[in-house]
Amino acid sequence: MPSNGVVVLAALAGAAVGAGAVLALKSGPAAGAPATLEAPPAPAPRPPGAGTATADGGAGTPAPGAATAAHTPPPEWETRRAALEKENRALLEEVTSLKARVEASATATTTPPAGRAEGGAGAKTLRFGLPETTPTFDKADWGGLAGHMMSMHKVIPGLMQEMASGKDPSPATIAAIQKDNMPLAIFAVGAAAELPGTGPNGAFTHPAVIANLVRAALAAAGDPLTAEEETSIRALGNAWASEMERFGTSYGPGTPALQKLVDEVDAKIRFLRALKESLSPSQQALLFNPSTEGRVQMDLLSPGLVYVMRVPVHAKDRDALEKLLVKQLFESAGLAETDPAPYDWVGRRWLDALPASLQKLPLRSPDVLFPHVDRVQAAARAELAAVEAILALRQLPAEKAKELLNLTTVLTPQLVE
Repeated sequence: MPSNGVVVLAALAGAAVGAGAVLALKSGPAAGAPATLEAPPAPAPRPPGAGTATADGGAGTPAPGAATAAHTPPPEWETRRAALEKENRALLEEVTSLKARVEASATATTTPPAGRAEGGAGAKTLRFGLPETTPTFDKADWGGLAGHMMSMHKVIPGLMQEMASGKDPSPATIAAIQKDNMPLAIFAVGAAAELPGTGPNGAFTHPAVIANLVRAALAAAGDPLTAEEETSIRALGNAWASEMERFGTSYGPGTPALQKLVDEVDAKIRFLRALKESLSPSQQALLFNPSTEGRVQMDLLSPGLVYVMRVPVHAKDRDALEKLLVKQLFESAGLAETDPAPYDWVGRRWLDALPASLQKLPLRSPDVLFPHVDRVQAAARAELAAVEAILALRQLPAEKAKELLNLTTVLTPQLVE
């Protein structure tokens, strides 16, 4: 699955479809302790800029293409790369269109639709961790949004099977995804201007949004939240809001943007898992499908939605993957002219922290196309450690160091067959 999906669940272009993700609230990190990288005792890397980054006969191509053992990408990967670039252009056009529609709707008078399900804007709304002014959130038709979410929830498992088997999604699947995704995407773009979080998908996975979607979906299914469950969810939401406040006060000007992203997703993962545990077995079965739960772009409740812009980095041997990973890091930060060779040791330590990425998988494996959010979180932590290790060397000019500090693109390395 490509990483170029943009707003909410499914950003669809050609044969590619993305979907959403969720979070949960327990103490401690969701995917293990943060990875650490330390500079080796060997001589420190020479300053960058001694040469430009090149394929050097085999750094490979940027994700999703990957280096082979001979460092020459196979033709089919080049074809795939071209398809993804085309998809990305289509997605950018989609975002522009969505923003225009959000701006237009912001000036229009909204009349609540008749027959709104319990949990809609006309009913009591679950609120926590929100700023004072939230017009998009306040006008939300939670019943309608939840209905679109649950329609996609039914289609997505089949979509995942189609794509994992190497097939393009059927026209019927594409039509169904587009129909239900658009209202969710419009809401997400509007909410992004109001709610904290990383981009539209960060707003869509805000715990108050998730809580209201869950509440409305269960009410529509005839298995509504009990008073005790609502009280529990409110408490979880308030705990999440307090945790995010603590995170905010701990950040300084030198805090990498990746640290903030990892903290955001961690906290949302803990919230969602605790929310799920507060529900009855029948309610859990309505909302969570074991085949897609937690999978980035396939789980419409998961905070992994913020990782639809991740960059898969694939290769057929470890040496190629190490080199390609560091090269892609600099390119993602806008530092393509930086020579990655002096930082080979970073690539080695990076992959040491991600043993699962060294187990070869088929290119069409669900774990490659739609990795679990915990797996992507581990990749984000390892990347954060790599960024911190490079910055600690103080070898980069200040303006280049700032670009690394502001990087939020997450790379997901994997050896593939």
